[in-house]
Amino acid sequence: MLLKSNTARLVRTTAVAADQAPPSRPLIVLLHGFMGDRRDTHSLLRKLSAEGYACVSIDLPGHGDTARLGDSRVATEAVASELKALTSDGDAARPLILVGYSMGGRVAMQLAASGEQQQQLPAIMAIIVLSSSPGLVEAPQRAERAARDAQLSGRLRRMPPAHFAAWLRDEWYRAPLWGPSLSDHPGFEAMLRRRCDGVRPADRADSLQRESVGLQPSFWD
Repeated sequence: MLLKSNTARLVRTTAVAADQAPPSRPLIVLLHGFMGDRRDTHSLLRKLSAEGYACVSIDLPGHGDTARLGDSRVATEAVASELKALTSDGDAARPLILVGYSMGGRVAMQLAASGEQQQQLPAIMAIIVLSSSPGLVEAPQRAERAARDAQLSGRLRRMPPAHFAAWLRDEWYRAPLWGPSLSDHPGFEAMLRRRCDGVRPADRADSLQRESVGLQPSFWD
């Protein structure tokens, strides 16, 4: 079921099991990575729902359908507001498990580090992060990363939407980070279509500038 929250202004998909799972079971919140959207997590959402877990996947600011709403908040603030909206929908008694990939993992870490009381959230039972940086310890490293992300943001902001798919295929997903054979994966073309579905590169640029690892605190301690 697709829900649009007028209060939090994020678009989310909630599994049917969210209305059926026992209140003692946690609410599992799935947070995608940079360039992605909530559809990246739908396979996992369906599997967890089939096991009786309440689940929700969220489009972060600048991504997916949320990008069309013009939400310019930092992701941590936006997700906290969305989770408060979810509790007002009847899940207030559920503890949270935050599952985040890359940028989504950093959002999960920041929410957990800021504390449930400060964010006025339900108890966070656990966070699960995949390929996420806890931050950079040294100030020079943070400054270098922030400058590099700002440079890429500027490039994306100037990029015509018609050039975005070719840039993703020929440059972004050929970076060493992804390994030598990502484009051979059977799901690559479908993933690429999702990345380009109604996207304005400028939305990704704004998100990258707000969420740069160089701007976030270090959680190594």
